[in-house]
Amino acid sequence: MSKLEEEATQRRDAKNKTPSLPCSMTSSSQSSYTMPNISNPYSLRTEGNPYFVRAFTFAANINIKGYVPPGYNALRTKLLDKEKGNTESQLKATRSTWRTRGVILVCDGWTDPQRRPLINFTAINENGPMFVHAVNCQGECKDKWFISHLIKEVIIEVDVANVVPVVTDNAPLCRAVGLLVEQTYPHIFWTPCVVHTLNLALKNICVAKNAEANEITYEECHWITQVVGSAVMIRNFIMNHSMRLSIFRLVKSQMQSMVISERWSDYLDGDVVKAILVKEKLLDEMWRDQVDYILSFTEPIYEMLRLCDTDQPSLHLVFEMCSTKEWQEEHPRLSPPQSDVEISNMRKLCFKRYFPNEDARRDATMELAKFIACLAKFGDADSLRDKLLMDPPGLESDICVDDDVPFDLDK
Repeated sequence: MSKLEEEATQRRDAKNKTPSLPCSMTSSSQSSYTMPNISNPYSLRTEGNPYFVRAFTFAANINIKGYVPPGYNALRTKLLDKEKGNTESQLKATRSTWRTRGVILVCDGWTDPQRRPLINFTAINENGPMFVHAVNCQGECKDKWFISHLIKEVIIEVDVANVVPVVTDNAPLCRAVGLLVEQTYPHIFWTPCVVHTLNLALKNICVAKNAEANEITYEECHWITQVVGSAVMIRNFIMNHSMRLSIFRLVKSQMQSMVISERWSDYLDGDVVKAILVKEKLLDEMWRDQVDYILSFTEPIYEMLRLCDTDQPSLHLVFEMCSTKEWQEEHPRLSPPQSDVEISNMRKLCFKRYFPNEDARRDATMELAKFIACLAKFGDADSLRDKLLMDPPGLESDICVDDDVPFDLDK
């Protein structure tokens, strides 16, 4: 009987015993110690969150006697509602400019870590972007009717009078969606994303597909695909190498010296075939000339892409870059935006949709002509200086300086 009681006492003591921390373990117990399974609800990225750092610092430096952290129900109800109200009050200043400045409604699709297809809607003007909401499209047929219905709901939420363009990707489905939105709201324009369009242009040049609709482009650019494939192979060889950091520190000329040096055998790393191919390409003068040639005509597109990849309106930056003297000298066959017939026709179409009244449209056209030719009040020194230094949103006060010209969309 005493033996059973002794075993029960040992089991009870073992159950109530608190395991020692790893730092306090002896060397003899380290081999048999198993870390307790503690579920950590916080991500490791939390340590970089400034709100987490400030809250943790505040809690560590200030002694608040009797303080009890809020519970689950308080966090998900009244405290969450309070924080939502605080956020909405901070966004009132941005919302107040929508009626006078207009809004660009941007929608983009993506997939979250749970593999759910989402569509984000963001309202942007010169005061900055504002997230409207995201829609979970899981289980839905994402055709033009479904997406256009979502966009129309967001347009109503933002207010129809506030939305100027709707920006989406340049996919054929998105183009069909834009036409449906324009049919419902004639004053709203569908505009393809500039960055996505430039990205598609680079992709069609560097990775041309052998398709019937793309036959001419493939015939002219298929050699670029081969050069890009070789460059990707070299990049993958370096990225997968155990000594990639030392390799990346070398510039092009040094890499050429590296592959002909006696130490090149140290970089083989078991994959001799790829190492030989990398050596052949880096020593091939024709291949290097092809790379330089590709970079020479893709660099302007890449610079324009980087310039436009912001949260601000950037289509005017494309026109501005195309209007520079250097661009026109390098591309003599291209017309500048102010002389391009297609752009002029689209500008006339915009004026017709913005100003359905003929008198108001004529006045707006005259005002634009004065601005372009620097006539009347646009010819003074301040206006000329502002035209060179200010972005289009900042020029609005100069354009509307003439009180005789109405700029009211309701007319």
